[in-house]
Amino acid sequence: NNQVPGNQDSGKVSNPLTQPDGDSDVTSTQVTTAESQPDADVQALKEKLEALEDKSEKDIRAMKSSLQRRESELTKEWQEQERLYQDKIRQLELAGLDDEARAEYERNFTTERLTQLEQQLNQAQVELDQRDAFNAALTYFTQAGIAPSSLDAENGYEALIQSGWDALKSERDALKEQIAKGEVKPEPKKDD
Repeated sequence: NNQVPGNQDSGKVSNPLTQPDGDSDVTSTQVTTAESQPDADVQALKEKLEALEDKSEKDIRAMKSSLQRRESELTKEWQEQERLYQDKIRQLELAGLDDEARAEYERNFTTERLTQLEQQLNQAQVELDQRDAFNAALTYFTQAGIAPSSLDAENGYEALIQSGWDALKSERDALKEQIAKGEVKPEPKKDD
């Protein structure tokens, strides 16, 4: 028996999500609204989850970049401290040497210092190359039409690249959606 308890006269099953007036049937609009509400809730939850994931990823990249900067600062401080200690050791070693031994020590020290300076020069070149790559990526994304505000230029090269690709993907997806809706027609491919 398909009757709702307490509704003996119509023999119709009422939709528990709607409250019809009297004996009127549930309208299709009411059913559609009731059925689409869970979809809207799921979509809203998905959007919130995606926003939280994006924020978490940005926070992780920012933390990683901050830790890398701090590591670099500590390394430079340590290198300076080590240099000061080495200078003191050198002065103490030179104090008790005769002229010939002093000349030998100076040659060895100069050779060692030259090696250190070459390593520092190589490190500076690597940093310069990284800065050039960063600037090239920034230029690439801005020339591709990505707004500078969409790029994460504060948290290093990797964050810049990630934010740039994310922005490009987002624009590509938006364009695909516009094409699918017929709002924009794709340009035909040109033969070169």
